Amino acid sequence: TDVELLRGPDRPDDGSPTALLDLMLACLEARPELTIHVLAWDYSSVFALERQWFQGLRFGEQHPRLHFSWDTHLPSGASHHQKIVVVDGCYAFTGGMDVCQARWDTREHRLDDPMRCSPYGRACKAYHDVQTFVSGEVVRHLEGLFAARWLANTGHVLDLPARALRPAPLADELLGPEALPLPEGAIAVAETLIPPHGPLRDGKTEIRDLYGDMVRAAESFIYIENQYFTSRSLTEAFVERLADETRPRLSIVIVMPEGGDTPKEKVALGDAQAFALAAILEASERHGHACRICYTGKVDDTGEVSPTFIHSKLMVVDDRHLTIGSANATNRSFGLDDEVNLAWRAETDDARLRIAAFRGSLLAEHAGDLDPRPWLDGAAMVSRVDEAVADPARCLHRLVIPESKGRDPIVSVFTDPQRPVSGELMEERLDEAWEEIVDDPWWSSRWEVKGGGVADTPSDEARS
Repeated sequence: TDVELLRGPDRPDDGSPTALLDLMLACLEARPELTIHVLAWDYSSVFALERQWFQGLRFGEQHPRLHFSWDTHLPSGASHHQKIVVVDGCYAFTGGMDVCQARWDTREHRLDDPMRCSPYGRACKAYHDVQTFVSGEVVRHLEGLFAARWLANTGHVLDLPARALRPAPLADELLGPEALPLPEGAIAVAETLIPPHGPLRDGKTEIRDLYGDMVRAAESFIYIENQYFTSRSLTEAFVERLADETRPRLSIVIVMPEGGDTPKEKVALGDAQAFALAAILEASERHGHACRICYTGKVDDTGEVSPTFIHSKLMVVDDRHLTIGSANATNRSFGLDDEVNLAWRAETDDARLRIAAFRGSLLAEHAGDLDPRPWLDGAAMVSRVDEAVADPARCLHRLVIPESKGRDPIVSVFTDPQRPVSGELMEERLDEAWEEIVDDPWWSSRWEVKGGGVADTPSDEARS
C-alpha cells in the first residue's frame, strides 16, 4: 500500500501523492464517478514474512468506493499470479510486475541507486521486469478476466460500462519516449486457469501450449527472459526441436537471475532448474546449435558482480512470435497457478522490426550497451553475447549451471507441480514420486544426467 510509484525526477511538481494507496485515495476524492476494485492473492502462510500484513484492512476500510477482495477461488496449492490493471475499459497493463516494494528500478540498474529503496529506507537490489501497455479490443478481454474472477470470489457482478466513455489515449502521451512500440493489430490472450473443483479438462493450459508451439516453430533463434526454468513440457519441446536434424540450426539466448530470490526458492527449484537447463545445453551441443545462458549485473569497486534480478517472463522466436506475461517457465505456471500472457505474431516487415527493436533493446540493456543496433540481428545473438561476456567492462555474464542429479520428485510434487495437489491426491502423488525416485521413467527414457551433462540413453541403461 505504501510503495512509491514515482521517484526522483518523475515525481509531480505539484506535490501530488505517489504512494499507491495515497494516490488511489486522492483520485477517488477528486473524481466522484471513480470506483476502484483490487483483487489480490490470499497468499500462503509460507510467504507471510515476504508480504505486507493486513492488506485487506489497509485497502478495505479507506474509502466506500475502494473495494478489496482476496482471491481464494483457486485449486489447492495454487496462487493468483496474474498481474492486470485495467483503466476505464480503454487501456490496460499486464506482464510480470508486482505492485509492491523492491520492484522499482531504472533501465540503467545503477549500483547503489539511492532511489532504489523501500519506504523505510532499506536498499533494494537491482531489478528488471517487463510490463505491457495495451489498448483496443484486448483490453475488453482482460477486463472480462478480472470481472469473472471478481464474481467467483465475491459473488458480485461488476457494473462495467459497455464501452469506454472516451477514446483510448495514445501510448506516447502516457508513457513517454522510453516506451518500446510493439506490433499493432491483433493480440492473442493465453491463460493458465484451472478450476478449483471439477475435472482438469475444464481448465486452460494455453500458455504451456503457446510456449511449446513457439519453440517447435523456431527456424533461426530463440530469446528468453524468465525468473525460473523448470518446466518439463518446455524442456521436452526444446530437446525435440533441437534433435530434429531436418530443421535449421538455432541460436538460443536465455537471460535469468544469477540465483533464487530467496533461500526457499533455491531449495524448491534449484535442482530441477539445473537439470532442465543442462538438458537444453547438452542437446544444443549434440546437434550443432548454439545456446548461451546468462545473467546480468554491474561490477562494483571490489571487482564483484552485483547481479540484476530478472523477474520478466517473455520469449521471442525469429522476431515473428512474441509472448509477454505473468507466467514463469515452471510446471506450476503452466498447469496450476492462474496466469495471463499476451502474444503477438508479426505478419509484416514493420511488425518484425518492432519485435527486433524490442529484443535488441533488452539485450543492450543487459549488456550495459547504449546502442541497441548491434543486437538487432537475432541470428548473431550468440556471437554478440560471447563478445559481451568476454569484455569485463560490460554487464553480461555466463550463468554457471550447477551439477544436477535430476529433479527431486518430492520437491516437485509440492513446490512445482504440473497439476493441483489436494488431500485426496496426496498419497497418490507421493506414490508417484517414489516411483520416480526409483527409476524416473519420464526422464530416463530421454536422458541420463552424468557430471552435470545430459546424455541420450536407453531406459534400461538409465535405470541401472
